[in-house]
Amino acid sequence: GRIACRIATDHLLLAGVSNWAGDALATMTACLRGRPEVVAPLGPDAVRSLIERLVDESGAIDGVTRQRQPTVDGLPLDEYLQVLRDIRRVCGVSADEPKTRDWKGSNKADH
Repeated sequence: GRIACRIATDHLLLAGVSNWAGDALATMTACLRGRPEVVAPLGPDAVRSLIERLVDESGAIDGVTRQRQPTVDGLPLDEYLQVLRDIRRVCGVSADEPKTRDWKGSNKADH
């Protein structure tokens, strides 16, 4: 089969949500380089916090539903985040993150 695309590429990552492909690429690259800690601040808990803050504090909307709700491409947040957890599990990276870090990677105690 063929995939219609306007941009030529040497390597293609397919994903139902583009951020899943980006997360998979970043997570696997970090693991292959022996640096899984670099993706730890970007895990599911941090993503949940970021999305909820963007919706609550900035009025962000879902690009598919056009609704001001914590969903991603029309998917419920828990469903979206489960794929991020699965990516980390497959790559051997813990989905558990330090609870003392916020989405920016700084200590909450410093605020």
